[in-house]
Amino acid sequence: AAVADDMAPARQIARRFDGSEIENSIAKVIRAMPFPPPNSMLGPEGESWAPVHGIVSLTNAPAFHAAIEALFTDMADAFRQHGIYTGYLFTSLSTNALLIEPVFYWPNGYRPVHEAMMDASHLAGLPKLPANPEATAVVTQARQGVAQIAARFGCGHFQIGRDYPYRQSRDAASLALLDAVKALVDADG
Repeated sequence: AAVADDMAPARQIARRFDGSEIENSIAKVIRAMPFPPPNSMLGPEGESWAPVHGIVSLTNAPAFHAAIEALFTDMADAFRQHGIYTGYLFTSLSTNALLIEPVFYWPNGYRPVHEAMMDASHLAGLPKLPANPEATAVVTQARQGVAQIAARFGCGHFQIGRDYPYRQSRDAASLALLDAVKALVDADG
């Protein structure tokens, strides 16, 4: 009944503007498969893919982005030499922050995690590239560089403890609180 009450004014608005209702296919597809295989874990040519990000205030976002671009300019020769290319994901977080996420693609063979997580038929349609430790090392250096820039700008992160330092970015009072809570709930450390 509540959905019908919500839909009635939407239908009236659509009719007023000569609109028509369509099948709710997106909702049905999402409900049928809420967690599809992460087939975007590899690029369209089978290349490896890795992101790094920072959640930055709107005020600091332009300078944060410029600093990342400066790092990429400094590394441009190495990127070209190893076939590394980049892109960005920008996502606003409410009205006060922006997630800036550079992504890296480079020619490097897929790993067991790809075989375990991706749809087998999708993976079978991609070329299997050889391992490329030299290119991977350059990507690792670039991702660490972005993480260091993010620390300079006081960025927040999702997935703390993976690629982003946590304790090193806390002030003394925050560390004391964290350690006190940890001592209560995890006395063995």
